[in-house]
Amino acid sequence: GLRSSAHTQLNKPSHPADRMLRTLGLGRTILLRQHLFNQPVAQPRGGRRLAADLTGLKLWPCARPMLRHLQSVLPHVRPDGRSMRILELGSGCGLLGMAIAATTPHEVVLTDPGIDVNLSEEVSCNTLSLLQRNVDLNQQELGSRASVQQLLWGDEADIAHLLERCGRFDLVIGSDVLYNPDVYHHLLRTILAFCGSTVPAILG
Repeated sequence: GLRSSAHTQLNKPSHPADRMLRTLGLGRTILLRQHLFNQPVAQPRGGRRLAADLTGLKLWPCARPMLRHLQSVLPHVRPDGRSMRILELGSGCGLLGMAIAATTPHEVVLTDPGIDVNLSEEVSCNTLSLLQRNVDLNQQELGSRASVQQLLWGDEADIAHLLERCGRFDLVIGSDVLYNPDVYHHLLRTILAFCGSTVPAILG
């Protein structure tokens, strides 16, 4: 099974809203740093189409069920057992992509638009930096099977850069990416850019 427990000993939180989770599953341990925002914090606005939000800073409900589902279906996506190259859209704090990379032979590219957020009135960060930090925390489990890239859905420059840097993928995945119908057209455009008519996508 998969379970989570509070973990605060490895890295002292930089802000009271910081939390570390130790997630255990299939004999592997994933360290997950997230920000829960117990108190509202004013956020910067403007920038690259998306206003700042907090959706990429904590674990959302679909991630763990999606992980269990993918662990059961991935052998059927590639029955010959060969390693796949997987693109994760909207990785957030990174649990899904990191857990796939830690428990399977597949290579996962985790992506995030890189939104500037205020953790408090004094402390700011970027969502892409938080995702990279979580991948770095789990380097021993992940090896070279997980990497982080910037990808804003529907952004032609980001899509072109990722295609040039990483090439094509065998599978596209995403967890908790369907919460905002206003960006479905950007999400669909991004999926089509990487999937075409032959590459499957599994979203939740």
